[in-house]
Amino acid sequence: MKRSAFLTLILVVAFAFHAFPNSEAEVEAAITNAIKGYLIQKEPAFTDSKIEITYKYSWKAFNTLSKTKGRIKYEVAELYPGFKPLGNIIVPIQVIIDDMPKDKIFLRTNVAVLKGVVVANRSIKKKEVITENDVSVQQRDVAIIYTQNYFKSSEEVIGKEVKAYVPRNYVVIDWMIKEGPLIRAKEAVRITTVVGGVVVSAEGEALEDGVKGAKIKVKNIASDSVIMGTVTGSGEVIVEAL
Repeated sequence: MKRSAFLTLILVVAFAFHAFPNSEAEVEAAITNAIKGYLIQKEPAFTDSKIEITYKYSWKAFNTLSKTKGRIKYEVAELYPGFKPLGNIIVPIQVIIDDMPKDKIFLRTNVAVLKGVVVANRSIKKKEVITENDVSVQQRDVAIIYTQNYFKSSEEVIGKEVKAYVPRNYVVIDWMIKEGPLIRAKEAVRITTVVGGVVVSAEGEALEDGVKGAKIKVKNIASDSVIMGTVTGSGEVIVEAL
């Protein structure tokens, strides 16, 4: 019920209006509501986001509109299908007076969409495994990266390995990380083999890094032989019986 009421509110503010006389601040607020409503209609994922809109060199337009007589309504003019006013952009606003389309004004704006996302606390190099201290959730503008897969919780990235250098204060994107290895080369491992229903274990050494399910080379310490095994857990490798 609350969501339904909220969507109804969106439909109202997407066509914000005011009646003469009004201050420049009220004109700006009405246009801001029109842009926010339009943007949320186009991208429902922004419904729970904080949207901040600032203007440059727009005071003359606001001043003129504040002195215009009649019932004034503002609509975002869609430049093309799928148009979304994000980042630094000129937004076309259709001015409607007493239900009649009048002038179209173009406002230089910056539209920021703020969300809590995972950010690197320090520069993280390739092949490093992310720890709890390496990342935190911070409010950032995702207007430009909203089509990419970012993370909302630090737990989603802790323990992952970095695929590409992540600079300090950068938002962590999914393509920057991968599953971290459960086993590192030169680490001690337990080699397990099932022979005739009997489980046989031996001490070994990993010769390669490996994520869960990966096949890696391991050395049996007792026999000094090199065999292939499947990573099943941290420090655990299973070898198929011949």
